Amino acid sequence: SESVLTYIPDDAAIRSTLHETLETIMTNSAEQSRNKQHNNAQRAVLFEAIGLAIHLDTNSPLVGTAAVLLARFISSKETNVRYLGLDTLAHLAARVDNLAAIKRHQDTVISSLRDRDISVRRRALDLLYSMCDVDNSEVIVGELLRYLKVADYSLREEMVLKIAILTEKYASSYRWYVDTILELISAAGDHVGDEVWYR
Repeated sequence: SESVLTYIPDDAAIRSTLHETLETIMTNSAEQSRNKQHNNAQRAVLFEAIGLAIHLDTNSPLVGTAAVLLARFISSKETNVRYLGLDTLAHLAARVDNLAAIKRHQDTVISSLRDRDISVRRRALDLLYSMCDVDNSEVIVGELLRYLKVADYSLREEMVLKIAILTEKYASSYRWYVDTILELISAAGDHVGDEVWYR
């Protein structure tokens, strides 16, 4: 009997092919069509490709490309596209070591807190929480405190907790910490949970 040789690719070959495929998808997504269904299908594939790139290797150059593409989506006129862009950027921010590519779009994310759609506002809150670090904490916490005064009641309790956590985690001085927490308690009123009072 004759033996059949089969080619079994190694991990490096699989990763290389996968990288090339993801790169092609991201490159081709820059070309928009006038056909709305085509654009929706293309975006669906793109968001899945970005999710896979994030999952495989957050240090890959593909992730930098993904951040640029996602920044374009968070400024879209379409609510669903803004939502998906913010959601995927929040997922990316939670996984990467370097937030620089995401922080470039901090102003756009902050303005998304005032979006007319509550689901977009909620995703913007999640993204700001994920992208906060020692360098931008005072700006983000300040914006969240300003927004808290006009935020939907359904968001306030979650916002209070996130503001308290960020303030405690990134306090640059005791004075800033105490002033911020007192402002938070004053602005939030009944939305301040026991865990914040205990802190």
